[in-house]
Amino acid sequence: YPHLIVEMVLGAGGENLLGVFLPQPSLILRRLPDFARRVGALGLTEEAMAVLAKINDQRTAEEIAAPSPHGEQLALRLLAAAIGGGLSETTERITEVTLATPMGSEDDEAPALRHRWWPWLVMAAAVLAAVVAWVAWSASQARAGSGHGGPWAVAVDGGCQPAETERLYRRQEQDSSHLRVVPFGTGDEKCKRLVWGSFATRIDAERSISRLPSGVIARGFAPHVVLTATTP
Repeated sequence: YPHLIVEMVLGAGGENLLGVFLPQPSLILRRLPDFARRVGALGLTEEAMAVLAKINDQRTAEEIAAPSPHGEQLALRLLAAAIGGGLSETTERITEVTLATPMGSEDDEAPALRHRWWPWLVMAAAVLAAVVAWVAWSASQARAGSGHGGPWAVAVDGGCQPAETERLYRRQEQDSSHLRVVPFGTGDEKCKRLVWGSFATRIDAERSISRLPSGVIARGFAPHVVLTATTP
């Protein structure tokens, strides 16, 4: 869940979520329980870790982001991602200490409790809406990125040995709408390729390489455009 929020806020269009998670940069940022371990589990860069390390229950988001050598907007987006991911929360700056508080009745406490939970409910609804929109956008990008039919495709994996061929077919089963196994080679050098998409022209296929979903390209494999024997 925090990984998804960080990816959304720091990714393309993430600046639009800044106001959702951090509408008031003038508020103090407070660490939530298990902050250090949960931040470490995100695998962020040293620069991002340095920004989040400044959350100390005393500084406001503005005070953290303004002097950041990595840019104020990037720092604010990192802080917003920490709030959206449940790693920290905003709180008002305390200007005076009340030494004595008159005891109130249970009827007086009920509205206060409702008021306390209301911002969290609004934030939860905003997070849910953002996640749903992001998932829908990702799905539409994947559909658009795989073309609309044609003899050209992008090779993302390949092999000649039985174990390698078996791996290719397993991967095809995981996403048969975008991936398919096609043969190549002649004579004793018959091998298999795992290709992505189906495009009408070579140019369309080449353009799609930069938009391939994460994890599609096999480790160490150089993706390239190929002409398949059939058109899906």
